[in-house]
This record gives sequence, C-alpha cells and structure tokens, in this order.
Amino acid sequence: MENILSRSSYNVNGTPYGYGNIGYNVSGCQIENAPSAMACNANIRRVSQGTIGFWWRYFQGDYGTLSFGAQFSHTDVAGFSGYGGTPHTDDNMAFLSLRYLPFQ
Repeated sequence: MENILSRSSYNVNGTPYGYGNIGYNVSGCQIENAPSAMACNANIRRVSQGTIGFWWRYFQGDYGTLSFGAQFSHTDVAGFSGYGGTPHTDDNMAFLSLRYLPFQ
C-alpha cells in the first residue's frame, strides 16, 4: 500500500510554514545523531511497505500442535525535498516464530 501526499505550504515574513515546504532545513536528516545546527524539519511524503510470510504446522498429535512461521517485511519512507536534500530511509525486518498450541 502506498500513499503519496502533496505539498501545502506558504511563507510568512520569510518563515516557512505548512506541509512539505521547500524552505525547511533537512540537511541533518541523513546524519544519525546530527548536531543541533543541522536540523531535520522533514515532513513525510510517502510510506510504502511490503510483507511476505508463511506458517508451517509440522507436528500435530495427542499433546498439541507445533507450528513454525517466518515473515519478511520491507518499509520505505521518503520525505518532501527541502533545503539540504530529500530525506529517505528504508528498513528490512525478518521475524521467526515457534508456537506450541496445547491440545484442548
């Protein structure tokens, strides 16, 4: 699923306001633990995510059920461009699960 937003910005006496204003300082957004002089005033423009996974029930008997599952997810986030560039990040996540469901 992807949702892309549009800019809605304005300037009052040289001060940027609104959503996605091109005058926002985003020079520190690409630097982890950036000093306070390098601001990150980014607004998120787009978030997209995809995921895939499965469950496998590999034992089912008199004492219950044992299942194994795995999932992979990729998330991509992009901000509006501003003074200093266009902030962007992504994240890959992997999950493993082992579940025991007792017989009832």
